[in-house]
Amino acid sequence: QIYLVDQYILKYNMDFNYYPENLEREEVPEWLMELRQSRSYTPTSMGLEFPLFTDPEVRKANGSKGVPFAQEHIKYEMFWNKRETLLCGAITFRHTAEGPPGAVHGGALATALDSILGFLTVRSVGFGYVTVNLNVNYRKFVPLGSTVRFHAHVEKEEGRKLFLQGAITDGSGDVVHTDATAIFIRRKEIPPLAFEKMRDTIGRTSGMSKSEYLDTIKSLKNMQKRNALAGAPKL
Repeated sequence: QIYLVDQYILKYNMDFNYYPENLEREEVPEWLMELRQSRSYTPTSMGLEFPLFTDPEVRKANGSKGVPFAQEHIKYEMFWNKRETLLCGAITFRHTAEGPPGAVHGGALATALDSILGFLTVRSVGFGYVTVNLNVNYRKFVPLGSTVRFHAHVEKEEGRKLFLQGAITDGSGDVVHTDATAIFIRRKEIPPLAFEKMRDTIGRTSGMSKSEYLDTIKSLKNMQKRNALAGAPKL
């Protein structure tokens, strides 16, 4: 079924003369070239830092039951500035994200900002955070198929709460299409999981293979079952 849906989306994009990976096919904006060439910014994304997480079998083992919405309809190119704890980059909305004729749906814009701010929490403080509030302001339509700019940063941290800000703008950064503030909170049952430690354990710098990861997940699940049968607290 997923295959059929993907084929339909691909045909839909082709009918509109639109190629989903247009950041590579179309002329790259000057501002994006500057980000790519800057030594202050490092290319990043969940898929780049944790390539195993994009594998369907691994996703299923982790409990996923569907297709990632934010990645299916929106394309990101992200960059991280560690010194300024700033996440920025480019977004392209596919034609399946249309709302008003020729413009991006407001829900897709909110989804993009939620995904960006979510990854910002991973890069800045680590894993285990979820959105509890997202306040979005819609200021100007985003043309469908265009490449727009985004930036996001952590405003402050209070206990388990993170307060964040983000915006989607035109290439110059002068015209704000959409901006948002958000509150993320670390789940109580999850201990702090630092980004670098996780990347070195199961990410691209770990050298862990797909089979090793799946074996680890299987062992953890078996341990949870044994503990549950023994009446011990679940991990």
